[in-house]
Amino acid sequence: MALLRFAVYKVFDQLFLELFLVVMLFYQLCYIILLNSSFLREAYSIIETMNGREVNAKLKLEGKYAIEQARKAQVPDYSKISDSDEELKELLKEILSEIKKSGYGQQIIFDEFEELRNDIPHLSKKSFGQLLKSKLGDLVAAKAFDKTLASDIFKQFTDQMFPF
Repeated sequence: MALLRFAVYKVFDQLFLELFLVVMLFYQLCYIILLNSSFLREAYSIIETMNGREVNAKLKLEGKYAIEQARKAQVPDYSKISDSDEELKELLKEILSEIKKSGYGQQIIFDEFEELRNDIPHLSKKSFGQLLKSKLGDLVAAKAFDKTLASDIFKQFTDQMFPF
């Protein structure tokens, strides 16, 4: 009985993992299509559409390859971060006020941003960007706020999407 239960759990784990991978591939495909929809469809032929009563799409091998290459090519660029310490501090203050307005008023958020504000004079652009990314990741992991808010905050500093 225990062996059967173990086998059933093993099968469910494998199915869940495969489902998760399919969902992740679909999400990445949608992201790439949103960025370069007509270009990628025509140039790389990454999806095959089947029109009928319902519209279906199937990911081709070229599409999978394009997704993997796009994921690997994302190198963070911290050059858009301001050189001025005062501008960064002011932007942090504005972000905290927006966070309060949106209902995310937990103390952990304010503590993390206060630490970040205190470290600004000692950090280069790249170090600041990496520290900001790690603090936002910590706050998302602690469920202090969601990924979209973290992505919006990161975009305000770097003009890039938050790389989760």
